[in-house]
Amino acid sequence: KDESKTKRLRTKPDVGLEPLKVLLVYTNIDGFHFDNYHFGLATLVSVTKNLGHNTKVEILTKRKHYANYEKTINEFQPDIVGFSSVSSQFLFVKDLAKIAKDLLPNVITIAGGVHPTLSPDSLLEADYLDGFLRGECEIALEDFLDRVSNGLPYKETDNFAYVEGDKVITNELKPLVNDLDTLPLPDKDIYPYFENSIKLTTAAPFFFTRGCPYTCTYCMNQSFADLYNRKRNFPRYRSPESCIQEIEYVVEKHSKDISYLSIGDDIFGPNLKWRKEFCTKYKKRIFEKYNIKMMVLLRVEMAQNDETLKILKDAGAFRIFFGVESGDEAQRREVLDRQMTD
Repeated sequence: KDESKTKRLRTKPDVGLEPLKVLLVYTNIDGFHFDNYHFGLATLVSVTKNLGHNTKVEILTKRKHYANYEKTINEFQPDIVGFSSVSSQFLFVKDLAKIAKDLLPNVITIAGGVHPTLSPDSLLEADYLDGFLRGECEIALEDFLDRVSNGLPYKETDNFAYVEGDKVITNELKPLVNDLDTLPLPDKDIYPYFENSIKLTTAAPFFFTRGCPYTCTYCMNQSFADLYNRKRNFPRYRSPESCIQEIEYVVEKHSKDISYLSIGDDIFGPNLKWRKEFCTKYKKRIFEKYNIKMMVLLRVEMAQNDETLKILKDAGAFRIFFGVESGDEAQRREVLDRQMTD
């Protein structure tokens, strides 16, 4: 499908429709990594909010938080409960979907994220989930909510997967959005950005790109590319100006509480033109004005480029993270597809 044939997201609600109550749930129960802000789910909060729906977010990091979740279900009485799930969290998502159905038998329960996207057959073991929204879902979620609001068959939504008999039906995927500036910024109010990140760590997290040009065998990026019939999950970028404006919005409100920015893109600026423009703007409008530095993620090979390092240092980068993954060169090259020498 040609992306030009897909509609752009609405930014104003349809005043003729009764708003839905939508509860979006993120779990990181017994997780190995501290995960303080989920950019994908926060963007879906913005999509839902922009349509005029009443939206809440529930974050669970411990099993004892089930009680808080049950209380929210009882008090909020959602029409839809949506979960984001990686594989390690799917067991908990199934539990939480059952709780929602036990309390509200007519509630619609759906899940998205990496696990539902790459393992749709998991629906066969999830009796209390009505379906998955797979892949990149901002536009699909808007269509899904419109169908529910209008009493139309929501299972016909693109990107949706559901069980029919003993088989999983997977609908056609909408094309990826090439111009990320057409998407709303991740919500930072309903989704507790300050409380869950800056207040806890003094670092302000940001994420500006989608995808990665590399093909590491252990990463979901290549599987995601295969899903969309792409050779690689080539990065898509928001414009540097959009990124800087988002940073300014946060820094103007919280500069006294921020020690540094943590930019979590899989690879920061593999596109040299984008990197230069971003760093020029960041230096002038953030680093020189607020004296707030940034940390980024790079591939080791990129650190061999003196120009790249100079651009980053001049812009206020003070820390670079690398993933080595293995100290054995043969393991890296032959098993992990990380083509870097010792």
